[in-house]
Amino acid sequence: QGGSATVYDAELIATAGFRKPVALKVFVADDTGTDWHSVLREARLCARLQHPGLVDVYDVGTEGACAYVAMERVDGGSLADRLRAGAMAPGEACALLAEVAEALAYRIRQPGRAATAAAGG
Repeated sequence: QGGSATVYDAELIATAGFRKPVALKVFVADDTGTDWHSVLREARLCARLQHPGLVDVYDVGTEGACAYVAMERVDGGSLADRLRAGAMAPGEACALLAEVAEALAYRIRQPGRAATAAAGG
């Protein structure tokens, strides 16, 4: 559970009947003023991206007072888990930083990102 959302292990059931394990990130309306439209717009943009360093987004929507993003479930711990585990060897830290930087650079270079940023998203 994070500051604005909770992530659940879930299963996406497609209209064709197949099932796919997913991570379901659920945002619940609260009084923090979080703009769910921006969150969903960003998730929809991410759904168009394909990169080994980024999770796939399968579905985005709202249900009642909640917004959700169904995304690829990745086995293993989070970056936060790894950082809490203690200091990394310099080579491990450099490799991890390079992976994250490459995925972020890919994300930033995508068409539509400049328009989203210019619109305040």
